[in-house]
Amino acid sequence: MPQLPNPELEIAPDFTSDHYLPLRQELINAIPDSTHESIAQRLQDSWALEHGARLDAFNAQRQLAQEEREQAQRDETERLRQVALQSEQDKLSELDKIHERFGKASEDLMVDDYLVPRPSNYALEKLRKYEYVELYYFTPEGCRETALYANDTSDNTYAIAEDGDRLTLKTAASTASRHVIKDAALTWEQVELARPIFFQHISTLQWPAQYIEWNMHFFLRLGSHPYRGRVPFGPRALVHYQARVRRQWHDALAQKRGFNLSIINEALLRQIFDELQQDEKTLVIQSVRFSPSPVTPTPLTVPTILFNHAPLTLRFTHYAPPATCYMPLPTLRPSHSPPLPSRTLRAACYMPPG
Repeated sequence: MPQLPNPELEIAPDFTSDHYLPLRQELINAIPDSTHESIAQRLQDSWALEHGARLDAFNAQRQLAQEEREQAQRDETERLRQVALQSEQDKLSELDKIHERFGKASEDLMVDDYLVPRPSNYALEKLRKYEYVELYYFTPEGCRETALYANDTSDNTYAIAEDGDRLTLKTAASTASRHVIKDAALTWEQVELARPIFFQHISTLQWPAQYIEWNMHFFLRLGSHPYRGRVPFGPRALVHYQARVRRQWHDALAQKRGFNLSIINEALLRQIFDELQQDEKTLVIQSVRFSPSPVTPTPLTVPTILFNHAPLTLRFTHYAPPATCYMPLPTLRPSHSPPLPSRTLRAACYMPPG
């Protein structure tokens, strides 16, 4: 609607002035018994009536504009309130997400007396994905390596890692350790030390309760198996069994063919035990077959040479080991030289290393 001019600024015309004389005269001629004063008054009343109508319209428009401005202000105030409320709700929602992820912190709760050793990010990420990871990362040695490496390496340090058939850049802390010991090469004592730390972390990562229970019974049953006392092959067989079965269990989970690993397959365990025994026998046979034969001393006859005025005389002496011998010869002398005293020369012999 177009803005109306403000009638309050208008001044009423002077209809008694000479400017309106022609108009008054026309109206006097048209209205009998009228005078200039009466016609001027009638013109004044007519203008006032029309002025009042326009003033009312202007005031109405002004009132409407005022109401619209007030409504717009109220709407803006409400909009700002809604924005602030939404922002507060977003903050609360974000805080809820943080609490959902990390848990709500208690103001009166302090840190535990015992801090669970922390394995590497690489091992924890494997656990989050229910993938196989070596127990070495959960041994005291593996956790110490992680702690030392964390002090020396920042998150900005990257390493090249394999991701399927591709090479990717990952933070050094999230790649496999160069010092990792394969499960089959661990000692049973290392397996026992890694077990509680492993259980702590699979519980923290909220593995399914059934999977946690199976793993607990798996290690407990191996730890109480009679093979623990059949040294040296019994404990080694248990280590190899857990290495093979745990890897097979994770592979089966990925293929949606999971099984209960806590049920010990005695036939497989006995087969592994026999394999280790056979491998040891094979090594012993090979070591005997390829060992060097002992050297048998061979008697050696070494000449003893007697020098005197008579022709050269040889005397033979027997020596046990084979040897390389050499004998210094006498210096030749002219026939007119005085005779040499009688003497005995022995050959010097050296026995080569057997």
